[in-house]
Amino acid sequence: MRDLLFLSHRVPYPPDKGEKIRAWHMFRRLAGTFRIHLGCFVDDAADWPHVEELRQHCAELACFPLNRRLQRAKALLRLRRGQPLSLGYFHDARLASWVSGKLAGGAIGDAFVFSSAMAPYLMDAVHVRRVLDMVDVDSEKWRSYAAQAGWPAQAIWAREARTLLAFERLAAQHFDHSLFVSRHEWQHFAALAPEAASRSGWIDNGVDTEHFSPDLAFAAPFARRGAELVFTARMDYRPNIDAASWFAREVMPLVRRERPHARFFIVGASPRGRCWTSRACPVSR
Repeated sequence: MRDLLFLSHRVPYPPDKGEKIRAWHMFRRLAGTFRIHLGCFVDDAADWPHVEELRQHCAELACFPLNRRLQRAKALLRLRRGQPLSLGYFHDARLASWVSGKLAGGAIGDAFVFSSAMAPYLMDAVHVRRVLDMVDVDSEKWRSYAAQAGWPAQAIWAREARTLLAFERLAAQHFDHSLFVSRHEWQHFAALAPEAASRSGWIDNGVDTEHFSPDLAFAAPFARRGAELVFTARMDYRPNIDAASWFAREVMPLVRRERPHARFFIVGASPRGRCWTSRACPVSR
């Protein structure tokens, strides 16, 4: 069994949020073929109790604590011309040293990197076969933020979108292959970076048909009054907040024309404020 270096910007276990679910399933699949050396960050204290369980699946596990507030300050201090803040945020000398040590022995010939923010750790590892899972075109998130913001946030986010896209294109050229979460996302990146089209592709997340089998019987979570629609996600992430708000404003009125008693439920972790759902989603109840 060959050794593989797996890097992730967040510990991929437990799989309790979108990005960790994808990372975990990638990890589990690769663990069937490789002895995995996993390097990652832990930025949520709730994840630490699960680290020992994850360690059982690794040949080696290196988890480095990441303080979000401190990393934001470091990102500003490390800011360089043409460099996105995202790279400074996830730069860590401890992880860089660990990666260098793993590659120095020559035993590792394969690497899987989850998130473009982790790509700098392996940009120059030319003797290793490298796959980069960007998941999505992260620079587009910042471009969207900039389009909705006022000054000075608009200038900061526009710069992040511009510099991060430049780095995403550079990373796609350095790595042997880059992946995205869907064909649509890959096509969008290929349009922005045509030079990378032949070195990239996509792997859909898919659905766990056993866990979500319609043959399983569960009690209805809501008292039935009509059509129930559920949006589930972490609600401290702006794209999720925007998506839920858009659906409530733009789609639910159309649904209620046909189904007057239809209800929209937002079932998400870490809401930013106690009352944001009632303000942003007036038809959620």
